[in-house]
Amino acid sequence: MTSQIIATGLTKHFCTTILIFLLLACSNTSKLLYKTKTEGNRIRFFQTSATENKKNLSAFYAQVDSDNVRIYYSFFNNDINKTYDNDDNVRYILTSSKQPMSPLTTIDSLVLTKADRLMDSLNYKNLKKTKGATGYDIEVLRTPL
Repeated sequence: MTSQIIATGLTKHFCTTILIFLLLACSNTSKLLYKTKTEGNRIRFFQTSATENKKNLSAFYAQVDSDNVRIYYSFFNNDINKTYDNDDNVRYILTSSKQPMSPLTTIDSLVLTKADRLMDSLNYKNLKKTKGATGYDIEVLRTPL
């Protein structure tokens, strides 16, 4: 009798664990479109149907994983933003200004060029392209206390 109660409890626990795992696995709405590695950086492009994301990512975005930081590039109708995982107080907004606050890096150029090609192949005509970009304007979202 006691072994039946224990077996029933274990079965319920196992079923609950499986259900939670399935719910979490199915809640991911991002689809990997392209991935590559270069000089210690892993670059991935995603398409998502999520309407709201905690990182303020767009429906089409890139993620760069390097040794010590993760960089996100979000492509919107009117602008392209770059944010860092370890600093959510600052947003970099792509600009074609002659004197950007922050110039493009090698990894920026690589990601932005590939993004333009992917947007063309996916027929994303409503998203801003990177043509003529020289760097970023920097926007401080909030100052630390």
